[in-house]
Parts: sequence; structure tokens; C-alpha cells
Amino acid sequence: MLTGELPFRAANVRQMALQHANAEPDLSRLPEADRGVVGRALSKDPAKRFLSCTQFIAALLAETADKDQGADAPRSPAERSLRETRPNAGLDAATPGSNHGAPHSGVLASIQFEERVAHGETTEVWTAHTTDGRQCLVKFFHGLAEIDADARRDGLHLLRSVRHPGLVPYSLVSDDGGQLIVVTPRLGPTLRERWTACRAEGRRGVPRPELLGALKNIARTLDVLNGRNGAAHLALNPDAVQLTNGQALAADFGLAAWFWLPSGQSLAEMNPRYAAPELGANAVSRFCDPYSLALLFQEMLTGVHPLGPGARPTARAYSQPDLSPLDAADRTVLARALDRTASRRFESCLELVAALEQRGAATTTAGVSAAEIDPAAAVILAEVVADAAGGWQLRRHGLFRYLLQPGERLRHDCVARAAAETAPALLADFGRRWQAEPAGERDGALIYQAAPLTPLPLSQGERGRGEGARAAEKSAYWEIAFRFHSHSDSPLADVRIEARPIGFGSARAAQLLDETGPILLDALRGALQAHPDRRRQDRVPFEQPIEVQLLSDDGAPQAVVHARTRNLSRTGMGLLLPVKPAGRRVVVFLSPGGGAPAAPVPARLVRIQPCDDGCEAGALFLGDAG
Repeated sequence: MLTGELPFRAANVRQMALQHANAEPDLSRLPEADRGVVGRALSKDPAKRFLSCTQFIAALLAETADKDQGADAPRSPAERSLRETRPNAGLDAATPGSNHGAPHSGVLASIQFEERVAHGETTEVWTAHTTDGRQCLVKFFHGLAEIDADARRDGLHLLRSVRHPGLVPYSLVSDDGGQLIVVTPRLGPTLRERWTACRAEGRRGVPRPELLGALKNIARTLDVLNGRNGAAHLALNPDAVQLTNGQALAADFGLAAWFWLPSGQSLAEMNPRYAAPELGANAVSRFCDPYSLALLFQEMLTGVHPLGPGARPTARAYSQPDLSPLDAADRTVLARALDRTASRRFESCLELVAALEQRGAATTTAGVSAAEIDPAAAVILAEVVADAAGGWQLRRHGLFRYLLQPGERLRHDCVARAAAETAPALLADFGRRWQAEPAGERDGALIYQAAPLTPLPLSQGERGRGEGARAAEKSAYWEIAFRFHSHSDSPLADVRIEARPIGFGSARAAQLLDETGPILLDALRGALQAHPDRRRQDRVPFEQPIEVQLLSDDGAPQAVVHARTRNLSRTGMGLLLPVKPAGRRVVVFLSPGGGAPAAPVPARLVRIQPCDDGCEAGALFLGDAG
């Protein structure tokens, strides 16, 4: 549209497709200032392109401004005012800019610093005023050196370009590699300052109608920006809300999403008292801001933070919020808003505020409550979550699957023609082959002891001990425990087999479990006349919203998506995912109900098939099943 020519020239569609895939675009007709931006947008590597259309346009606008005004020219009247006024006459050594050298002189020269009001490991905030008397805040953010140059440049463009009447504008933004300097005007008191004033008047906190009005302003702004830019605030706290002319404005929008997140810093640690628990792993979703807004509501209304004075992110995922300072209707709303399972919370900030305005009229939780979970599903979930906590891994040998607790034991569930009474006769041939014999009962389990199938080679650390190591190994053995449970189809039985090596060194035990253990289980299945591999419990219907963390094939975390379950068994579940995952490794967050927190369960996706709502897949629990 600018030059009248496409960047690729071809005689037909096939040639055009080949050029898109292999040829470099011809950007010679573009103004020189636009070539770098358009070249990046047309990169063959999707990861090198802009993340959004807004970023692309912002980059073009910035290059045009640099060309017209010079790279170091101010980009707004406010910046020009701050840069062109005279430097401070007297700065002591503790004042920003006094010992930072030349890089900051242009940014800070026109600002008179007053008081440092916040100081942390990565953040420093000062009150200040410009030489023409305007009040402002100067915020220094450190630890951003890990962000690559393109991401830093994109972040600056987005901060400069984002506009909304509900935002506190950025008067000046500067990037010095590993440090970001932001100057924002002081348009009125913060929400925390208003709360302090209310307490001085003898009130519990901010009056409820006033507080809800302010939070409704913030909610409307954040929901609009999330829909428009695909970015959440992710750093809401009482100091990030300014009150002016009867309105509440949100400050610091975009810093978390466009700087802290790309730098790899924990968003929960950057905003420890108000961040959603999943932000400890930087798992960003639309459910994060409503969670923070709910914490703000109770604390500013009652003076009591729902998660106590510490309210650290690490404890937040396991502690129940104290909602007792609220009345019953508000407690119902906040119980949903602060649910540890993100998908059960309110989906938007305005939805939360509307529920508070209606005093609990709209509090039906998303998903299935613990009381509604089918008892059979609850039993399976409890087992799966316990296995995940114990570090079990799902493995396959031949036509059956088993669980491995690395270095400790194996476990296998099967359906067999055996019972506690008939097992000794069925295991007689196995006993001769494996030099195995009964060793009594323990906690309802039938115990056998068996020798290793074949001597394993000595590890490097054991070679020096030679015959001594071999002699010690003669007293070592396999301990095998059998537990029999009745099955709906008599004379079949559900059998759980656990086997662990006793008396071996840790390296030898791990080697036995990996190499000999599957052969041992195969022999036991044959002796007990086990059926072909089948689930110990049939797959049960189980429809519930859950969160799924997608991983790359090398285990690197990717997006967290909101999925729905279809059915459930001991070894896996059916899933409906909103997108087709790039890899097959995932972490499924499952809760057995009863108020227990969701636990991360590693899984591997199989049978991925597209459907109208995304894709359907099976998830095998506890890692790679082969």
C-alpha cells in the first residue's frame, strides 16, 4: 500500500508460496527507516517476528519519529519539558542520578528528588517534582539485562503507545539496558493513602460504596486493555491505583507483561502480597487480575489481608484465605475469587465487581465442586495426585505399563485369575525360576523374596571392591508384595504388585529397577495369568474445567491453557484442549476435591485429533509411557 509493490514477486500462486518460504523479501522500495521493521515482521523464523500487530505498528511509528526528530529527541511535550529544564543544583550521594554517571543525566537532570518511598531487590521508587512544580514518581527497575534488544525495544514502544483514559500516563520512559526508568505524574492520592486517611478518621477502611466505585473504574480499564492488547496488569496493588476527580486510574500497566515477564523474573516476587499464586511460576492468564482485585477489596475495606500479614506467594497456594472480617454475602464472592484453581474464579475484573455489587447473587462457581465429583473419580484423583507427589513415573514394557519410583520400587496393577488363596500355587514355577519363596504377610499383603535374575556387571565405583561387593550382593534380594482385591467379574481379581530391591547400593538398585524390574513384572504377570493390559478401574465420565501447562519436547514451559476433561482412569484422562499443542509433554493440575490444592501431575499426550473447539487428546499420567 505504501510503495505499490509486494515484497515478493511471482507469476503464480505456487511461485509466490515458494518465495514466502525460501526467498528474502525485496524491501528496496521502502524508506530506509522502515526496512528493518518490515524485515523483522517478514522473518522466516516466527519467533523473531513481532508478537502482535500493535507492536509492529508501534515500531513503524517509532522509527518515523526517530527519523523526523532524531534518535535522542523527546517523544512527547512532557518528555521535552523534563529533558530541557535545568539540572538539579544539589543532589546528595543517595539521590538517583548523583552517582549514576552520564547515561542518566538526560533523564534525571530536570527532576528534584524528595524521598525514597520504596526500595526492594529489583525496584526503587522516589517521590519527586519537576522544576515547574509538578509532582511525580520516579521508578527504577533493575535486573532486566536478560531481555534481548528486540524485546526491550518492543516493550518501550508499547509503554509509549498504550493509551486509555483509565490509565496513569507515562511522562517519560527510558531504558538503559539492564535498568528501566519510568516517570509518572502524581495525579492524586493512591488507594493505600486513601485507606490510611480513612483509618486516621477511625474507620475500618475505605467505605464500601466508594471502594467499589474505584475498583469498578479499574476493572473496566483492565478488561478493555486485556481485550484490546491481550495483556493483563499482573502487578495490581494499592499503590498502583491513583484517585483523582472522583475516578480511579491504574498505574504501571504493561511493566509486568512487557518487561518483568520477558526478563524471567517471578511476577509473584515482584508483587508478593497481591499476586495470584500461579504467578510464582509466571503462569499468566485472565484469572490473575481478578484474584489481585479481590485481595485489594478485602484489605482496603476491612484492614485485614485475606492471607495474613506475610501473604507470601509460596504459602498462598496452600493456605485458605481468612474471609471472616467480611459479611456472609461478600465472603461467598471472595471465596470464588480467591479459589486456588484459577479456572473456578471470575473470568474478568468486571464480573467480580458485579458480583460484589449484587452481594453474592452471581456466585455459582465454574466447574464442578468437590461434592459433585463422582466417588469413583475422587478415588482415582486421590491416587494420581499421591503418585505425582511421590515422584512416580509411568513406563512401558512390551504390552503392559507399570510405575517406577526411581531408585526405590516398581508398581503394577493388573487383572488376573488369582487370589490370595490360590497365588502360592500359581507362583510355584516362578519361585523355581527366580529362586523365590514366600516370606509371610505384612499389612494385608502377601510377601515374597526373590534373587536377581542374573548377576549385573559391577559399576565403576564398585570395581575396586571386587569380590567384597559380590559377597555383599549375595545377601541382597527382591522383595515382592501382592495385594488382591475382588473384581466385578469373578473369579478375576484386581492385583497390585510392588517390587523393590533390598540390600543393594543405590546405583545397583537403580540399575536393577531399570533393567531387571520390567522382566520380573512380566514373569509375575505370566504366573498370575494376568489379562492383557487393561485399566484397574474402567474409565469413568469426568467433565470439569482444569488448567494444563504445555511444555516443549525438551521440558521448557510454554502457555497455560484452560482445558476440559472428558473421562478419567488410573493411568490417564481424556482432554479437550483449546489449541493444538506444539509438543506432547504437559503438566495437568488436578485436585482430589475436599478443598485440597491442585497438584501438578506430569503427563504425555497421545491420540491428538483436531475438533471444532480445538483438539481432543488422551493424557497418560506421570511422564513418558514410551
